[in-house]
Amino acid sequence: MTLSSLQSQQMFNWFRQTLAEAKVPAKLICLQVSEADIQANQAAATKFINGVRKIGCKICIKHFGLSEASEQLCDKNKPDLVKLDQTYLNDIDLDGKTNPAFTDRIKQLNKDKIACIAPMVEDTRMLSRLWQAGVPFIQGYYLQPPKPEMEYDFFD
Repeated sequence: MTLSSLQSQQMFNWFRQTLAEAKVPAKLICLQVSEADIQANQAAATKFINGVRKIGCKICIKHFGLSEASEQLCDKNKPDLVKLDQTYLNDIDLDGKTNPAFTDRIKQLNKDKIACIAPMVEDTRMLSRLWQAGVPFIQGYYLQPPKPEMEYDFFD
């Protein structure tokens, strides 16, 4: 979702109607909203997020951790998921140690039942640090570069 989408009642109505017409269960949909867009117009974002939640969709705040207000925006909008911003992940491996502030924030997200996704995971070292910090979901080239189909043998 973009800032203009968040501010548009027409967009929300179209989205709700399209879901109903397509008979897509709303619980299967998760909309990503940028932390910066939420911060740019908190009233419109909160209204849109609450409306989407009422019809049964999930919400993900993407680029989470980018601003000083990340925690307040998360507390106010209560997303189902957050996708960490890459710059936030840069703090995970300072001097070979996971930053305690990062670990504490992940523990709080887990306690609040907000799932966390770490994007751009490209090596085993990063995967290990994320797992130790309590991050349950990852995306990135470590799993597989983008392809039309997943080609991973889980039993290899």
